[in-house]
Amino acid sequence: MPELPEVETIKKALESLIIGKKIISIDILKPKLIKSDLDSFKTKLIGKTFLKMSRHGKYLFFHLDDELVLVNHLRMEGKYQFKHPRDEIESHARIIFHLDDGNALIYRDSRMFGMYYLSDELHYQNLDFVKKVGKEPFFLDAKELFNNIKKHPETEIKTVLLNQEVIAGLGNIYVDETLFKSRINPCSKAKYLTLDDVSVILKNAIEVLNAAILKGGSTIKSYKSIDDVDGHFQTDLLVYGKANEPCPNCAKPLKFMKINGRGTTYCSRCQKKIGQKFIAVTGLYGSGKSKVTHLFEDNEYKIYSCDSIIKELYDELEIQDKVLTLFNIEQIDFVRIRNAIFKDEKLDKKLKNILYPALKEKILKIFKKHEENVVIEVPLLFDAKMENMFDVVIGVTLPDDRREKFIINRDKSLDYKAYYDAHNHFCDHLKECDYVITNNKDEKHLAKEVLKIKEDLDI
Repeated sequence: MPELPEVETIKKALESLIIGKKIISIDILKPKLIKSDLDSFKTKLIGKTFLKMSRHGKYLFFHLDDELVLVNHLRMEGKYQFKHPRDEIESHARIIFHLDDGNALIYRDSRMFGMYYLSDELHYQNLDFVKKVGKEPFFLDAKELFNNIKKHPETEIKTVLLNQEVIAGLGNIYVDETLFKSRINPCSKAKYLTLDDVSVILKNAIEVLNAAILKGGSTIKSYKSIDDVDGHFQTDLLVYGKANEPCPNCAKPLKFMKINGRGTTYCSRCQKKIGQKFIAVTGLYGSGKSKVTHLFEDNEYKIYSCDSIIKELYDELEIQDKVLTLFNIEQIDFVRIRNAIFKDEKLDKKLKNILYPALKEKILKIFKKHEENVVIEVPLLFDAKMENMFDVVIGVTLPDDRREKFIINRDKSLDYKAYYDAHNHFCDHLKECDYVITNNKDEKHLAKEVLKIKEDLDI
């Protein structure tokens, strides 16, 4: 959907083409796009001259003589062409305004989500759908935006900034860019943001929008300003559409997730989550994950272990029946199951399909249960594709030779070679971790490393 810079670019392009031109006829090829009275739409507009244009948020306003105002929203795919009409109707042409200079203003909309409404100078700003649109960033002060944001305390800041009643004109592209420049995690709940945080957001939103307007907006998919002319700001985008590419600040791979159904790209290292944080501690068996997790256990952090949660799942009859059937056993035997999945990838995958969805549900319930920070030991975080459920990922490593000796001494039943072959790809994910702790078996060293992370998270 075109956002404020794209709509402003279209407004400026139209001003240079249609101001002073008179409408001599109108072809309405898709009447459903006209949301006001269809009969008067034609009769009132024919013979009228375009005097000026204005915009509010993503709405375009065509001001004509006799105090008429034509309201337009492009929605997802609306775009304009200005040309001499050809014999063949343009692809996806929906409404054609024939002008007195022999040219035509053609509105095209492949998905037909756009709309037109004919109003007048006295009433157009009081139309319900126009009136509910909030102020643009350029006309807001930080205190006013802060108060607007605080009306949605439990909502993620990404979603709040997309709300056109809170702040007008920002869409998915420019919210991602604004939050990245503000170094604020898009999952931060609105209730935790301070006035200073909001001041930074507002300042960066204005900077991003102004820069985008100067370059004619961003052509990501199908946006064109007019006559199929691309925008150029997409070359300046820092994070939007760049999931898994290196962060321009720290080089860590950018993350992608969906927040309230909207695709979101951000850096989990540079963009700190404000308020409650969900932290995962992961690593290979015997690396020291449990020790690191327990070092977070104080008044601020609640800790959990996925191993314990999985054991609880095995006690649930529905899960238990599926596992017994899968392994053709009469009772749960963890050693047998573990060694079997190390050697058989298909069995391993089937077991994960049973356990992981239920595990994710349990973790989400834990998140909702607490107001404080939550740390969960998640051995197979990346295998389960759960990394995006957490705000912070801590990887714990141990040199191979030390880990092998430790594991063999601790668990004689484990086939270490089979285990290592099955999980040695964990090292490939270390670059995705926000923090990496190398465990040298010195508990004071571990405690210092955890303290450093705590201090960093609390900044």
